[in-house]
Parts: sequence; structure tokens; C-alpha cells
Amino acid sequence: MSEENDYFDEEFAPEDKKKAAVESADEKELRELEKVTINMKYNWLRIVAAVVGVLFVVGAVLWVWMYFWVPVVSEQEQVGYVDEVRCEGRIFKTFEGKLLTVGMLYDSVPDITREFTFSIDNDSVARDLMRLQKTGRRVALSFKEYEATLPWRGNSTRMVVGFEER
Repeated sequence: MSEENDYFDEEFAPEDKKKAAVESADEKELRELEKVTINMKYNWLRIVAAVVGVLFVVGAVLWVWMYFWVPVVSEQEQVGYVDEVRCEGRIFKTFEGKLLTVGMLYDSVPDITREFTFSIDNDSVARDLMRLQKTGRRVALSFKEYEATLPWRGNSTRMVVGFEER
């Protein structure tokens, strides 16, 4: 082999090889620029998808918070006679009760829709109502009404917060 044909030296490389090396560098730069441009075109899609995802999560959290934890109706009062107070539940033990409203006792025909069901979250209030169910005294229950029930809050949407004997 002669030294003239030694392609490992740049000065002896044929002109085609030099042009190919230069062109491949230019082509490589163009390809990288094209990739960046294409990525920039699709970046707005990623941004929009991220914003929509965040808005969806925030909306879902707000809906759950409003639906389950915020009282729909402010405190109300129901007057009647405590019919039953019991502790029930397998995992979450809650106090559930029934109140016979005053209107039901004055009717000649009992109306089952006049039975007022409620849940109690305070143990001392529940124990006092259990004591009162045997006496037949009239009671005014103060309660908050929720949109939906939660297992640890009871079976009813009405949560008794206090009572007053009348």
C-alpha cells in the first residue's frame, strides 16, 4: 500500500469524503433543528393537557368537599318524641335514631312519612337521648342536614348536634 491512498489522514482523503463529512454535519444540525421545531409544535398540547388535568382534579376535589362535608341546610330544629336510639354498624359504630313528630300523634291515621330518622355523632348526646326515649318527654332536636352520607357519619343525612327538652 502506498501512502497516497492512506485515507486516515485528512490531507490525503478524497474530496468526496470531505464533502460527505461536512454535509453530514449540516444534515445532522438540520435534523436536530427539525426535532426541536416538532417538539415545540407539540408542547402546547402538553401544556393544554396538563392544565385540563389540573382543572379536573381541582374540580373533583371541590365537588367531593361540597357534596360530603359542607352542610346543605343550616341548623334546623324538629320537635317530637324520641322513639328509638340505637348504636349500629360493623366497622363504624354510629348512633341512629327515630323521632315521632308531633303532627303524627295528632292525626287519627298514622302517617309513616312523619317518622323522622337521624344520626348522632356525639356519644353523650346519644346516651342522653337513650335515657329520654323511655320517659316520653317532648324533645326539640337541633340538626344539620348534609347532601350525602359518609360511613363514619351515620346512615342518615341528618346529623343531630344537640337537643332541648320541652
